[in-house]
Parts: sequence; C-alpha cells; structure tokens
Amino acid sequence: MRSFWILALLGVATSAHAGQFEAPFRDALDAAVAEIPAAGIAPEEALNAAVDPGVHYEPEFSNLEWTIPSGRLPSQTPTMASNNNVALARYEGRLFMAWRTGPLHFASNNVKMYVVSSPDWGLTWDYEATVDLHSDVREPLLTVIGGRLIFCFFQAGKDRAKFEPQYMWRMERLPGGGWTSLETWGEPKEITWDIKIRDGRAWRTSYLGDHYEGNAGISLFFSVSDNGLDWSSAPGSRGEVYHGGDSEASVEFMEDGTLWGITRNEDGDSSGFGSQLVTAAPGSPGAWEFPERSAPDRYDSPRMFRHGNDLYLLARRDMGGPFDRGMEWAPRSIRKFFLWAWYGLRPKRTTLYRIDRDTRAIVPLVDLPSDGDTAFPSILRLGPDAYLVANYTSPLIYPARSWIWGQLSPGGSQIYYTVLRFKPEN
Repeated sequence: MRSFWILALLGVATSAHAGQFEAPFRDALDAAVAEIPAAGIAPEEALNAAVDPGVHYEPEFSNLEWTIPSGRLPSQTPTMASNNNVALARYEGRLFMAWRTGPLHFASNNVKMYVVSSPDWGLTWDYEATVDLHSDVREPLLTVIGGRLIFCFFQAGKDRAKFEPQYMWRMERLPGGGWTSLETWGEPKEITWDIKIRDGRAWRTSYLGDHYEGNAGISLFFSVSDNGLDWSSAPGSRGEVYHGGDSEASVEFMEDGTLWGITRNEDGDSSGFGSQLVTAAPGSPGAWEFPERSAPDRYDSPRMFRHGNDLYLLARRDMGGPFDRGMEWAPRSIRKFFLWAWYGLRPKRTTLYRIDRDTRAIVPLVDLPSDGDTAFPSILRLGPDAYLVANYTSPLIYPARSWIWGQLSPGGSQIYYTVLRFKPEN
C-alpha cells in the first residue's frame, strides 16, 4: 500500500504545472483556517467583496492529502474500490463530508453512501450516517442554510449498463447530533445537480427526462428556496429553463446580479453537442439566454464559482477532444452513440478553467492530479482567497489510460483534498 501512494505522488510531481502542488497541504489549510473569523466562514458576498478588484490573481494548489480510503475514517465506513461523488460543508464548527462507495463506477445494489464529520479539518473523523438503499446512490449535496444542514442525493438503479434514476432523498441534521429520517422530495426521476447559497437563498439546478436514450428530451430546471426544503421556480422562469440535451448545469452570480452558467449538452439537440455558456439578466435569474450553437467541448461534473470579479470552473477535461466532431452526416440519434464511445476511450483530467466573460471563452488553467475515472469536485470556500477542494481520481499511475478503463479498473478510485489559493501576481 505504501508503494502505491509513493507512485501516486510521483505521478503528481511529473504531471503538475510548475509552481503547483508544492505547498504542504496541512500548512496551506492551517493558513486558510487561521483567517476564518470566530463567527465562522463569512457569506459568499462578503468574501467576494474582500477581494481587491485592482489586483490580478493567479491560482495555486497545495499538494494532496488522500482522504478516502485512509486510516482516519471511522470503522462504520468500510470502503469499496470505487470512491467518488464527494460533498463538503462546514456546519456548527465541524467539517462534514459525504461520498459514494461501490465495487465499480457503475450502478450496483452494493453501493453505499456515508456521511462523516470532523472537528479538526479531517485529522480525525466521526461517524454520522450510512445510506444503503440496495441500489445505486449518487450526487450527494450538503447544504447549510438558515442554521440547518440538509443532506440530499438521488437513488438510481441496480443494472450497471443502465441509467435508472428513481427518487431524490434528503435528511436534516438534528441539533446536537443525529439525523431525521430519509424522505423523498421533488419529482420522481428528477436529479439535482447543484445547490448554491447566495444572498441568503438557495439556488438549485436539476434535470428530468430521457437522459442517455436514443432521442433524449431533457427538461432543465432552475429553482430557489428560502429554507432549502421548499422550492419554486426562479424569477423569470416558468418551470424549465431549457428543453433538449442539457443535463448537468452550474451557475454563479456576479456582483450586479447577472447570472452566468455552464451546461453539459451530452445528449445533443438542434444546437449540437458539448456545452452551453448561458447568462440571465439581473432580476430575472430564471430567464436563461442560450447561444444558438453549443460549444463542441464538453465539461462533465461542472462546478462554477467566483473569486472577486472573476469566474472559474472546475470540471472534467476531455483530452483529445472536442466532444462534438465527426459524422455530421449521421442522424443525431445514431451519431451520439459514436460520440459517447469515442469520448469514453479518451483520457480525462479534472481541470480548473477561467471564464472569459468578454470573449465567452472557457480557458483551461491547471490540470489537477487526475487519471482515468475522475472529476466530481466539491468546493468549500474558506476565505476571500482560499478554497478547500475535494476530488476523486483513479490511481495516479497511468495518465494515458482512458476514462472507461478507469471506470472498469479493479484499482477503483480514491478521494483527495487540496487547497486552492488565489495569490496576487508578482
């Protein structure tokens, strides 16, 4: 086991960009935590207001701390080979983490989801809860709003060759410890992808429809809540914000209230395949404006966030892409299956991108240590310039391995932490 991690760290050293992944993780984390005021992490708006708009910042990642599997986890959370779908939150002075573990990346009735918490930022972990529905469970989210912590996820099926969403589930942490009973919510087969707290309200993207079918028709929704439990359509929206091939979507608000978002158009529609960079005017965040054509690059597991006046994206990078290319003569319902197959045979990375709002370009900045099966990042902002990032990857040994190889490999996947800090450019 020790030799495995030595090889992994060597993989980081040889694939990292110059100046990246050099600072010790605990030193970087301790420095960021020392900046948190006694009252706790400030709201996102206050943190962005503290970023100097006249300074140009460059992103820098610390080195890694491997968290799952590790001997620090409680005995009630035995892990299997595939560890992914991770979520983070800070609540009542503790770091909370939820993740999925299973025999493979794909659906299985053996999959479980665990929730743990730490009083010391991951040096030790305490057991919180286990989810075992005897089917696949995915997309965990931990939401802190109005003094409450809400954990949600969706239940899928048991057949590894099928995508079979069933229900969304949630539970709430009780004062002093423990959790409420699981309850279903939302529409059957609906999937929540992202929840953000901005200006004291929760904003949620979700989708529902024939994802991965021959002629997919997916409804993309954007909703808002004042308590994280009761949801309604965002102002300017009459329910769905898009109908077509878009599924996963992540958004962020600028200081003036303008919404920016990125969608994954994996299933394709009349706009093509790939992704769509969208906007909505202040006061009407549900009235998304979409480009006429999708950009050909695809960004899986997108997490958009803001640092001051700059927008960033953490998402899966398709090495050797773009996703939408070739076979333009074929019907879309047939062409998509070839695009999916080629995509699965190419290597992947988890990458930090910057969103150029003037040119609407998505600019890759840094590839995080990542091989094979990778990219479900969770981002916890600690201060004006510092973020704790969790992500998963196949073992960092064969960087040229394909995405599908990583998903099927008995080596599985592991979860690590790194600290992202934006530093003033010298």
